[in-house]
Amino acid sequence: MEAATTLAITIQRQTYREYGTFEDREGWERELMAHQSNLTALLGLLPDDQRDTRDRVFELLDGVQHWADGEVWEEYRIRTTIYLGEMAVWLAALARGSQPPRNQDIGKAAYKRVLEYRRTVLEAELELL
Repeated sequence: MEAATTLAITIQRQTYREYGTFEDREGWERELMAHQSNLTALLGLLPDDQRDTRDRVFELLDGVQHWADGEVWEEYRIRTTIYLGEMAVWLAALARGSQPPRNQDIGKAAYKRVLEYRRTVLEAELELL
């Protein structure tokens, strides 16, 4: 749980402008890969009776993609944070000994949130005209 929280905190505190520079993306990729490796190793330690949780968290971790050249940082941060939030829900249930939550289509939720962000940005630009 701590590894997932550390990754979530790291992404929240990063502030890059727009698309960032090549150096920004390279630095972020190194940091992301380190966190993902740590979390992957810890998830591998979960017992077989927690297979559903382990598989779901691995699936969510796969959703935390690299920051692509053509993607605005804020949209990347929003999308990634949604995946990390769902991961935290699953790991918290495991830590409490609760039943795993039901699966949600996180990709769809992330897409909707990014669209809401884009709409907000466009509305703000429109008001400035």
